[in-house]
Amino acid sequence: MERLTEIVKNAQIVLLDASHSPEPRGGGLLDYLYSMRNLGSINLPVLKTHQQKLGERRKLVEICDSNGNPICFTTERAYKESATLARRINQRMNYLIRESPKKLSAYEKLVEDELLFLHGTAEVIRETLRERDIKKHPELSFDCAKYSLLLQAVDLIEREVLPCNRKFGKKASPTDKEIIATALYLSLHSKFSPVVITGDGDLYTLLKESSRIFTSKEMVNYPEIAESLNYNPVRLYKFFMNGSIGEIDTSKPFSQSPIRIKREITLSLQGLLS
Repeated sequence: MERLTEIVKNAQIVLLDASHSPEPRGGGLLDYLYSMRNLGSINLPVLKTHQQKLGERRKLVEICDSNGNPICFTTERAYKESATLARRINQRMNYLIRESPKKLSAYEKLVEDELLFLHGTAEVIRETLRERDIKKHPELSFDCAKYSLLLQAVDLIEREVLPCNRKFGKKASPTDKEIIATALYLSLHSKFSPVVITGDGDLYTLLKESSRIFTSKEMVNYPEIAESLNYNPVRLYKFFMNGSIGEIDTSKPFSQSPIRIKREITLSLQGLLS
């Protein structure tokens, strides 16, 4: 977490993704809990692995929130994902307890304690992010019309461009697109150089592809966009399961191979500059 502290300390503004920490192999926490019948069916080491990953997110949120840190925010959808996670952990925990014997074994009691701790961790994250909507930033005059145009452009890139480059069939979620569009908006329409922290590879790919298109030779009529991404670069830090950190920076040059850009994307970008 020392690298995280350093990243946050040196950032102008930080956007937190709801899924900043990658899921352990075999699926996410909720998938695992919903596949269990009762407390006794849960594998405690597996549960502890999920708790460790959620605990890392809590540490990140607490680092970002230390001393009422005014630079760390999230998006509306990302917050709702955190709130949904806390609610569904609680619902499933109560179900698993009801389906277990009234007199719990020593092992079942350990599992129950771990689930209670897990839910408490999720609640801390939810409560910390509750007032962190980027649109409420005191120094931002958020232009919803321009943001919507940028979100539309990012959505078109995800649907029309990424399928040609994606190795797997997984699509970016609405939350992924919201975070990338928000980061790009901050770069284009504010004095901030945003930092995005995530464990989601889709964000990494989506930002790189969006930046490649926005700064390509085909966008020669919109030099302001490339200049903004260079002057106020978006920096994305992706956390991997082994604890390493990958970085992408929009001020660095991307492949200038020919890109076929849909007319709808250029129209969205044209609206951004009007």
